[in-house]
Amino acid sequence: MTAASGPEQLSREQRESLLHRLAQDYRELNGTKVEVWTHTPSPIEFAQIVGVGRPVLFRNTPNAKDFPALTKWTDDYLITAMADRKVSIAVTPNGRADALHTLSNGIRYFVEPHTEMMKMRELFEAIKRSEQGVSNEVYYLQSQNGNMYSATDFEHGPDHPSGSELCPELLSDVPREISWASEALGRTPDAVNIWIGGSKSVTSVHSDPYENIYAVVRGAKHFTLLPPTEGYTLREQRVPHAKYTRLASSSLLEIEPIPDSTRLVPR
Repeated sequence: MTAASGPEQLSREQRESLLHRLAQDYRELNGTKVEVWTHTPSPIEFAQIVGVGRPVLFRNTPNAKDFPALTKWTDDYLITAMADRKVSIAVTPNGRADALHTLSNGIRYFVEPHTEMMKMRELFEAIKRSEQGVSNEVYYLQSQNGNMYSATDFEHGPDHPSGSELCPELLSDVPREISWASEALGRTPDAVNIWIGGSKSVTSVHSDPYENIYAVVRGAKHFTLLPPTEGYTLREQRVPHAKYTRLASSSLLEIEPIPDSTRLVPR
């Protein structure tokens, strides 16, 4: 009698063939259609959505009453509200922050963006120059540390001053949490972020261990989502770490390797 072959006894090609078949079966059974909701889900309905684990598009929700930013956030409003307050902005020469880049030495690096503190007016002017092709640099408000509300803010409660770089007026335009989501998940958010960028801002493929909810206030945001069955195609690897820095001589951005550091990223 021959013992059944386990995964450890299969060749790499055989394992990849099986994973490819699994991904193909998933696509054939589930398709690529995205469910669209036109009403606000109840906590039970949202819990069911999370349980299925597929993306859902909510239209006409939340409403402007619960989310004032949807109607109030024009360029002029944000500029006036923020006045001289500055926020941390990611700057790259190509819009690809936190991405893989190959240097002239043939080595691929995971490169973080250069960061600058800017007023909201300066940010909008920089984005406009980039969109018009006047500047090659791409500016993106993209910090992911809870730049509106962080886990600490939820620990201390609504009466505790927020540590956000944003002014109180803007914070009041966005709900601290979405009640039906918090009730369904049984917890408050780990972070609430605002991101502002132009069409050249690109986020690299990555994995989030969170249930994410995105609200598009203005413009459009395009997502490419991979199901877990296709995770094997990312071929994660460790690569050296680097960062964009400004040259003192010309103000141009260059990639500066960071010694003795690596990141695990998709290839």
